[in-house]
Amino acid sequence: MTRVLTVIRLIGRGVRSHPLGSLLTLGACSFASCLFALALLAVGAAEKAASLPVSSGSMVAYVKEGVPRTRVPEMEKALRSLPQVRSFTFVPREKGLEKMRSWLGRKSPLVEDVDPEILPDAFEITLGREYAHRPEDVSRAVAAIPGIGDVRWRKGLIAVLASSYDDIAAAALALGASLGLTLGLVVFLSIRTSIASRSQEVAVMRTLGAPGSFIFAPYVVEGALYGALGAAAGLGAALALAGAAVVRFPVLGHLLEPDVYRLALAVILFGFACGVSSAALAASRSGNG
Repeated sequence: MTRVLTVIRLIGRGVRSHPLGSLLTLGACSFASCLFALALLAVGAAEKAASLPVSSGSMVAYVKEGVPRTRVPEMEKALRSLPQVRSFTFVPREKGLEKMRSWLGRKSPLVEDVDPEILPDAFEITLGREYAHRPEDVSRAVAAIPGIGDVRWRKGLIAVLASSYDDIAAAALALGASLGLTLGLVVFLSIRTSIASRSQEVAVMRTLGAPGSFIFAPYVVEGALYGALGAAAGLGAALALAGAAVVRFPVLGHLLEPDVYRLALAVILFGFACGVSSAALAASRSGNG
């Protein structure tokens, strides 16, 4: 317990000795973590967009009028044979009408008295991500299936997200690596400066026989705190920005509903790992110096 209190006291003394540097380091950790969280949110939004019905990663194929349901297995077999189709669901006209009523409201005059017999059966089709940017080509292949009449898909912001999943994921990976290296360098330089400013204190402790693990533990803990606290602040900022984006663009509401616990774990681990590893490297360099 005494050692823990000593470490806490040394950390407090170090922060008080260079408050501006500590504040700037914490700010850099927060900014980097916020960007990392936004990158993860963008990847999650693109992944959800690719799985939504009637996005550019999906389309609806309507069965021709008069085609009996006994031919549905034949059409399903044809859809399975298309390499562009990742999955599909048959939607009977009755279920399709229920979906319309759930979207528009049961009292809407557009659907209140609609007879399901006048509606076509349909297939909701999800495309493979590598084909999501070419819905026109896929629609021609689907329309060529005997029994299929009209084929439709939606364009717009969701379509762009859905078709750009691979690019967004690759960009997020590159951004995460760049942020990790940058954040690590900031923490490394901050801890090295902190150690250098207390070089006499470190020398006295060495003379008294204190082990290196005790001398430099406060600096490693300081780096961990920069990373963890900065990550928490950055996560809060990213969630606030996502909320503002939903208010401005309501269509993003479903896409920007992350698993907050998983997102928080990823961002805080990112900041903590960068802080600890960089501080440990700075302490190791100082210990060998």
